[in-house]
Amino acid sequence: MARFTGSYQETFVLDVPIETARAHFSSLDAIVANYGPILTVDRIGDDTLKFVLQEKNDKGVRYQGRYTCKYTLESDTRFTWRTLSDDNMWSTGSIDFRDLGGRTELRYQQTMDTEIKVPRLFAAVAKGIVSREIAEGIRAYLGRMKGACPSAG
Repeated sequence: MARFTGSYQETFVLDVPIETARAHFSSLDAIVANYGPILTVDRIGDDTLKFVLQEKNDKGVRYQGRYTCKYTLESDTRFTWRTLSDDNMWSTGSIDFRDLGGRTELRYQQTMDTEIKVPRLFAAVAKGIVSREIAEGIRAYLGRMKGACPSAG
C-alpha cells in the first residue's frame, strides 16, 4: 500500500455573523450535504461520522475511501476534526472563526492521507498527482460549504 497526503488551507471572509458561520461550518448535516461523492455515511452519536466514499476506478486503480471522523466545536472560535478509525483514509483539520462585526473571517486548514494499493513504481510517479487531487477535493468541498452558507437575514 502506498500512502498519499494532500493539504489545503484558505483564509476568507463571509458576509455573515460569526454565529451563522460557526453553526453552518460545524453542522454535521451541512458537512454531509456538501461532502461530495459519498456511498454511505453513518452518524455515530452527536459528533462522529463514518464515511464510505463512492469507488473510484482510474487507469486500472480501484479505490474506495473509508474513515470515521470525530468533529469538535472546541470553543466559540474553533472547530476541529480528526479521524478515529484505522481504515484507509485519515483527516485532520480545523476552522478558526474571527468576528469582524457582522462579517466573519474563517481560517480553514485540512490534511487528508489515504492508502491505495498500487505498484511501488506507480506510487512514486503518482504521488504528486494524487496529492494535488486530494487538495483539489478539499478545495471543492470548501467551495460547496461556502456556497451553502445561509446569508444573514
